[in-house]
Amino acid sequence: MICIRHSINSARAAILRSVSALVATFLLTSAPCFAQTQLATTFRFTISNQTKFVVDEVRLSPGGANNWGPDYTGNNVMKPGQAITIPDLVPGNYDVKFVDDNGHSCILKSIPVFSEMSWNITSAWIGSCADFGQARTDKSEAGFRITIKNNSRLSLIEVRASLGGANQWGPDRTGDSTLRPGDTFVLKELTAAQYDLKFVAENGNSCTLTGINATEQPSLNLTGQTLRGCGDTKTARGQPVLAPSESGFRLTVNNNSKYSVEEIRISPAGANKWGPDRRGESALKAGESLILKNFDSGEYDVKFVDGDGNPCVLKDLKIASHQSWNLTMQWLRSCEGFGRKR
Repeated sequence: MICIRHSINSARAAILRSVSALVATFLLTSAPCFAQTQLATTFRFTISNQTKFVVDEVRLSPGGANNWGPDYTGNNVMKPGQAITIPDLVPGNYDVKFVDDNGHSCILKSIPVFSEMSWNITSAWIGSCADFGQARTDKSEAGFRITIKNNSRLSLIEVRASLGGANQWGPDRTGDSTLRPGDTFVLKELTAAQYDLKFVAENGNSCTLTGINATEQPSLNLTGQTLRGCGDTKTARGQPVLAPSESGFRLTVNNNSKYSVEEIRISPAGANKWGPDRRGESALKAGESLILKNFDSGEYDVKFVDGDGNPCVLKDLKIASHQSWNLTMQWLRSCEGFGRKR
């Protein structure tokens, strides 16, 4: 009897040891999966236009859902040779719709985004999309456009539109971005009417162009001479036309380092709640400046991210007026890895 009980106890112990080992193995092998599930990882998807055509819109949909989101080009276009980066994508499969400047679309289906991605629009690929890059037959389908090229030496911080002669200016159509020298900006979805356009430059001077016929889908070339000569009230250099309560304060970031900045994000000081990338369509290269707009009075943290994903955070920046700040090599040395490849 004693031997039998001993055998039963030994069997129970063996079973318990096996179960414990199995549970331990499961926890060890599944822990990385649990950790990955809990991480709110997002990725960037960079698209480069390697064709001779202008891409007017870039929209995403969950794979097969045909539920197209916003136009990631905003009020800009993607010209031949240019690229656009779509940030903060959650892992998954996506369809991508490209629309040319004549209203024709081409769809790239079921792209898996589970890491940092890049993809080129090529002439061979769009060859399978009928009429892509060809003349539009019905302009009313997508409305009319006014294309603006900034060939002046000043950044434009605001672009506002009004129906011709109404003097009822709408919101700043540039949003949080600025129209830097050399940049192109497109007012889309306009009706068949004449418009007046008001431009506000970084030095605070404003300029109005009147009687622009949207049905002609014109391209405006803004030069320094144009901005100096058009008729509107101009203020002394450095004095804003619009009060800060309307357009907010501005922060000018001067990149005096030798590195390019791929992302600039803003958070209320200490909140660690980073907003969207504020750098616009291109990196902030060494020697360049960028104007960030629409700040309320307060303290902010500013995150700079290089091309390898290394961040550097400026903390507790007080903004109660228009500010200018220099990004220097001396300051960046306190941020490990910034500007250096992983």
